[in-house]
Amino acid sequence: MSEPNTQWLLQFVLGGLFVAFVTVARFQGPAADRSYTTFFRFCVATGYLVCAYLGVYYALATSAAWLMRALPGIPREYFLASPPWLALLLAGVLPLVPLLSELDHRFRAHARSIGGIPSEAIRLRDVIRQVRCVLPESVSREIHYSVLRRGLDLGDMRSVPDNTIHAMFTHASELKHLLDRCQRQRRFERFFSDNARELHDLSTRYDILMFKSTRTVDAIGGLNDLVDRTSGKIDNWESLGALVETEVYAGKSGVLDPAISTSRMLANNLREDMRLFIDDAVLLIARMVLQYRWTERGRIALMRQLGIIAQPRELPRYGSLVAVFAMVLAAMFFGTMLFGAAGYKTARQIAGTLFMVPTMFIVALFCAIYPKQYFSFANINVYGKPPYLFYVVASLAAAALAFLVGLTFRAFIYQDGAIALNEALRRSPWLLMSMTTAGFMAIMVQDRPISKRISAQGQRWKDAFTLSVALGLASSVVQWLLPYTKQWLLPYAQEPAAGAPVIWAIFISALIGGFIGYFVPHRFRSHEARDLMDRPEAAPVSQARAPEVERVT
Repeated sequence: MSEPNTQWLLQFVLGGLFVAFVTVARFQGPAADRSYTTFFRFCVATGYLVCAYLGVYYALATSAAWLMRALPGIPREYFLASPPWLALLLAGVLPLVPLLSELDHRFRAHARSIGGIPSEAIRLRDVIRQVRCVLPESVSREIHYSVLRRGLDLGDMRSVPDNTIHAMFTHASELKHLLDRCQRQRRFERFFSDNARELHDLSTRYDILMFKSTRTVDAIGGLNDLVDRTSGKIDNWESLGALVETEVYAGKSGVLDPAISTSRMLANNLREDMRLFIDDAVLLIARMVLQYRWTERGRIALMRQLGIIAQPRELPRYGSLVAVFAMVLAAMFFGTMLFGAAGYKTARQIAGTLFMVPTMFIVALFCAIYPKQYFSFANINVYGKPPYLFYVVASLAAAALAFLVGLTFRAFIYQDGAIALNEALRRSPWLLMSMTTAGFMAIMVQDRPISKRISAQGQRWKDAFTLSVALGLASSVVQWLLPYTKQWLLPYAQEPAAGAPVIWAIFISALIGGFIGYFVPHRFRSHEARDLMDRPEAAPVSQARAPEVERVT
C-alpha cells in the first residue's frame, strides 16, 4: 500500500470514530435518557443509529475518493475529498439543514422506539403501580408522624377503600418517603443529580397536595358532622352511603345538596391530583431501577430491597414451537412415504430434507415472535398503530435465515459447496413460505383488546383458517415459480425426478398453516381487558347508584 493510501485510510478511520462519538452523544441527549430503558436495549438502539450514520459516512467517503480518481482536475487539497472534513460535514452541518434535520430527528425517534425508550419505563411503571410498598412498621410510623406534624391525621387507612383520599394520600406519602430515602443513598447519587429538577417538582407538588388535602378533609369532615346531626346515625362509612342514597338524592333532604356537591367536587379534584402525582412518582422510581439494573432479575431484586414486592414478568414459553417442529416433520415424513422422496435418492438426502423444512418454519416463527416479546417497536403501540415496518423486516429476515439454513443442510446433504449453492438458488421460491409464515405470524401475535364479537376459541379458528389459506396460496405461487428457476441449475447438478404432486404439496402447506395458526398465536398474544378508547356504557336509571361523599374517620 502506498503512502497516500495509508494516510487516507488513517484519516478515514479517525473520521469514522468522530462520526460514531458525535452520533452517540446526539442520540443520548440528556443524561436521563439512559434511565428510560434497559442497558441492553439502549446499546442496541445506539449501535443501530451509529451503524446507519457510519454507512452514510462510508458512502460519502468512497464516493469522494472515486470522484477524485475519475476527475483528475480536482485538486487533492479539496476539502470534500478529505474524510475528516466529510465526517465534520456529516456530523455537524447536515443535521442543521432544514429537510435533513427533520429526517435526522425521525430516524433518532425510530432508533428510540427500537430501544424501548421510554416504553420500557412505562411498562415497569405499570408493574410497580399495581403493588403497594411494603414498608417496615418504623417507617410507616415515621410517615404518619411527619404528616401529622403538618396538620393531617392519616390514621390506619389500610382497611379503607383504595380510592379514598386518605388511602391515596398514604400511598403518595409512601412513594415520597421512598424517593427521599433513595436520595440519601450514595449508589443513587448520579440518578438524582441528573433528575434534580423532576424531584424538586415532585416535592413541590407533594406540599401542595398536603395543603389541599388538609382543606378538603376539613370540609368533608364538617359535612359528615352535619349529616350525622341531621340523620341521627352513627359515624361510619356504610351509614353515610345509605343516607346519601335514601335521603339526600331521593329529594328528602334538599338542604344538604349544595354542600354534598361541593365536597364531592373537591374530593374528585384532589383524587385526580393525587393520581397524577402517584403516576409521576412511580415512573421516576421505574426509571431509577432501569438505570441501575440491566436484567429483569436484577430489577426485581432491587425493587424488593426498596420495599416494592413485584413479581417477575412471565413471558410465554417456546414449547409450542417444538410441537410445530414435530408436526411439520411428521407431515413431511408421511408425504415422503406416500408420494416418494421428491427426487432425492439417498438416505442422507431424504433425512436432510425432512429436518430442513421444519427448521425453516421454526426460524420463521422465531423471527416474528422473539422481537415482539422484547422490543416495543415490534408491537402495536398505545395509540393502536400497527408496526408495519416490523412486518416487512420480519418477513425479509425469515427469508434470509431460511436461505442460510437451507444452504447449510444442503452442504451436509451433497458434501459439495457448489452443488449446495446451486440447489439453494434453484429452490429459492420456497423462501416465500418462510416470508409468508413470518409476516402473518407477526400480525397475529400483536397485542389487542378483547373482542366482544368473537370468543377466544373462535379467534384461534380464525387464525388457523387465515394462515392455512395464506400458506396454501404461497405454495401455489411457489409451484408456479419453480420451473423458471431451472436456469440457475449448474451443468454438474443432479436433475431431480418428478416429486410429489402439486395438489399434495399445496394441501400439506395448508395443513401446516392451520396447525400453526391454531396452536401458536394465542400463546404469544396478550389481551387488554378493555380498549382505552372505549367508554363504559351508562347504567340503567333504575340500577344507578348515586356517588357517595368522601367519608373521613
